Amino acid sequence: MTMKNPFAQFALLRGGHTPRVVKHGEYGLTAICAAVTAALGLATAAFADVVAPDGGVAVIDVAAGASLTESGPVALSRHSDGIQKTGGGEYVLPISAFAQQDAAEVAVREGTLTLSETGAPAVAVPAPACLQKAALWLDAAQGVVGDNGAVAKWLDVREGATDNGAYYCAGGGVSPATATSDGKTWIDFGGAGSGKWLSLQTASRSELKLSTVYHAYAVLDTTSAYGFVFGVQQNSPPTFHPGDFSGNAAGNYWSRGDCSTPLYAGSTYLDGAWIDGTATAVKTGVHLLEWAAGNETALVHYFFKDRNVSGRMGGAMLGEVALFTNRLDSAERMAVEQYLLRKWRGEVRPAAYVAKTAPETTVAFDGLAQEDFDKVSVTGLGKAEKRGVGAVTWRDAGREPFGGAWRIAQGAMAFESGETP
Repeated sequence: MTMKNPFAQFALLRGGHTPRVVKHGEYGLTAICAAVTAALGLATAAFADVVAPDGGVAVIDVAAGASLTESGPVALSRHSDGIQKTGGGEYVLPISAFAQQDAAEVAVREGTLTLSETGAPAVAVPAPACLQKAALWLDAAQGVVGDNGAVAKWLDVREGATDNGAYYCAGGGVSPATATSDGKTWIDFGGAGSGKWLSLQTASRSELKLSTVYHAYAVLDTTSAYGFVFGVQQNSPPTFHPGDFSGNAAGNYWSRGDCSTPLYAGSTYLDGAWIDGTATAVKTGVHLLEWAAGNETALVHYFFKDRNVSGRMGGAMLGEVALFTNRLDSAERMAVEQYLLRKWRGEVRPAAYVAKTAPETTVAFDGLAQEDFDKVSVTGLGKAEKRGVGAVTWRDAGREPFGGAWRIAQGAMAFESGETP
């Protein structure tokens, strides 16, 4: 964060190895966790500088006369109350600071919130400490051992170059890891029906059967195929069954009736946003697919192999995978998610921006392009202000009524309804 006034104070989820979270009933919704003037120079980066996990709220307090610009990353769970802005000063929140695709909600209790199109480029998110809890963690840029042009072993990230722990072993002659145009490395499973897959193995070459998976993350390039990303052995019920049995990237992420019950009891996320996997078509390109267990855990035995069914071996390219046989809390789940999103997809913008304004407060939109301006909703009785050059149009369709007043400080703004501010 960059402050114009070094004495600005704010309630934060910032710094240290564990983000501080203000939760309902813990300190109250307007609590100030800390004054950060001294702490700013000492804090080490957490997975996100501002985080509101399930049931939480991030309180940002900026003193009157002060201005604070967020550098991020900012991660707000869809089950949280987002950010609450308090204090009479200005909090500048660049779109580039977000590391999520779920809607971003900010309640402006006092002062001014400015949502800005400009800002520093999206910053990288370091690997969170909770990744050390993973039963298996694999990155295609590390630990790949070749054998006659195929992947013989894919070692866990924590092994380094030493083959002394669990690893993945090629079952069907997987193609070598290949670098894509953006310089990232992948394990290529050859497309639908290629016969290429990986079996979970231990260092002693016995099969590794993960029967209590609580969380599964996979960075996929589905440009040419999808497939049975997390497969199971013969006579085992498949938890993760795609909509298109052939493995093509044509159906939905999950079949509506062919997955075992843990799949439906859990939650699926695509690029950090919750989806109904049985009703969401596979998106081509680079995406993060994530599943979190409900009250039942999942089985994972293979990558891109469904039992011994002919034609169900092979599929997309894998960049990074993390499987957990322990339950992560909400903040930890988001930490892994945001790390993988920023690493593999760079800047990720929310699907919507919701600003709730109290009387005598202001929410300003500085330089937003029409694409992002269309995602904005403003409610309450505060003031809304258009800043920055350029022209935008306010479209009423799908938006809640705004009881406050608009002001055009810079540029031009039209109202689809024909109203004038």
